[in-house]
Amino acid sequence: MMTTGPDDRTRARDVDRVSHLAILDDALADGQIDFIEYRRRVALAESATTLGELAALAADLQRVDRVPDAAVTQSWWRRRRVLIGSGVVAVVAAVVVGVVVVVPGDDSPSPAAAIAADPMLAGGMFTADGIRGVVKATRDRFHTTTVEGIHLYGSRAVLNVFDPASPNGSTQYDYSPGGEFYSPDFYGGLAVSNSSAPVDLARIDVDKVVSLIASAPARLRLTPANSAREQFRVTVGGDDGGEIWMGVNDIGIDSHLVTHLDGTIKGVAVCGWGC
Repeated sequence: MMTTGPDDRTRARDVDRVSHLAILDDALADGQIDFIEYRRRVALAESATTLGELAALAADLQRVDRVPDAAVTQSWWRRRRVLIGSGVVAVVAAVVVGVVVVVPGDDSPSPAAAIAADPMLAGGMFTADGIRGVVKATRDRFHTTTVEGIHLYGSRAVLNVFDPASPNGSTQYDYSPGGEFYSPDFYGGLAVSNSSAPVDLARIDVDKVVSLIASAPARLRLTPANSAREQFRVTVGGDDGGEIWMGVNDIGIDSHLVTHLDGTIKGVAVCGWGC
């Protein structure tokens, strides 16, 4: 008896769903879809039961096909399911305390509007002007944009610059949007990178990165209700030629979106430990 390959009616596996989620991640990073459309398609991909349903979600997208490692996929998908289940409670709690939940519609807000509306991203540091401002301030103060790394928070930044005169080879400087660097400190207790490799802040594709920052809380299932103990943070470091980590790190939740400096997504870690 001859066997045929799967068709559109074939039941989808977890590995199939994760493959299509990766395609959607790439499409968002490439600017093919905005983050509202991304959220809509992700929800459909997570609930898809057949290969045909998954194929329809990516039919209009340019993509590079990936084959995820099965063991990694199963582990990642189990974590995602746990977070999705707990996310229902978090969304209800967010509504009770008055957080506005954006429902996908025909009019998609710009990244700037999405950042302005999201309390997790408040403060100005995650906007295009905020990031460009700290890069310019770095160039003006240190005559270079190549540094050890930088942490961006809502209303401030912490820049690590190489400094042979310091006990540990670098100095940290605090920064506020529109201001100057102040309060230098040899050690602030928060490492930017294990490798201490240099990173050129001028290489950041600011517009793409800001778009990803705007989408990160929804993509990572982060709300003020489930991550109140820790600030949302964006870290730029020199690992692997330069990479950006955006998300929340705490004992109860550890979720990050990791990208290259050009906004290409390297990976999504949802609730990696302690959840």
